[in-house]
Amino acid sequence: SWLRAGRSDEPFGEDRRPFLPVKVLYANTKGVIVDFGFTLSVAVLSRSFIDRPPIHESQAGLAHMFNLVLFEPEIPPNTGNLIRLAANVGARLHLIEPLGFSLDIKAVRRAGLDYHDLTQVQTHENFDLCMDRLRRPDTQVFAFTTKGNLTHVDASYKPDDVLLFGPETRGLPGLVRNDDRVTARVRLPMCEGNRSLNLANAVSIVSYEAWRQIGFAGATNLD
Repeated sequence: SWLRAGRSDEPFGEDRRPFLPVKVLYANTKGVIVDFGFTLSVAVLSRSFIDRPPIHESQAGLAHMFNLVLFEPEIPPNTGNLIRLAANVGARLHLIEPLGFSLDIKAVRRAGLDYHDLTQVQTHENFDLCMDRLRRPDTQVFAFTTKGNLTHVDASYKPDDVLLFGPETRGLPGLVRNDDRVTARVRLPMCEGNRSLNLANAVSIVSYEAWRQIGFAGATNLD
């Protein structure tokens, strides 16, 4: 593969090939691997990407209907499952730092993912920057919390909405779930005595309900 550098806030280059986070390592003359301690955003120009046709703007708009946002996720397998989920429902997955795991090449391989699985994953330094990048005048932000006053089937979703979920062990902090930019706080029904659902399960339930409400737009196996 060939790599070329790009700005860390660019999800795609001019040729529509994805920028991915890659840790910078160097092997010195004694064969010792030195970690430079920083990560570049690079475009992977492997044969699989070269052969892939550019994404047309109309296709990109269709493919990225919802924004799934994980606030400070902690457990790698959950995020790995949600990377695949986002690809299958046509959503873009956003991760708000700090993360409880690494997205470097080795970690991606250990999770059983390929480079192209990360092409629709974007990281944000904090909640405010994420909101600045995703919110448009008509964007709704749904914060999912056990303290919600609306169930996930009663919320009305539309393309470009933000579906916001908290970390596995803490849930969304009060400052985030009560932020003025949050349209509504939403809960998933559970039987009495249960504290919470697994994060990947919760996001999956909500994603398919949101997609159902807009007629499973973009799905290819409805007939």
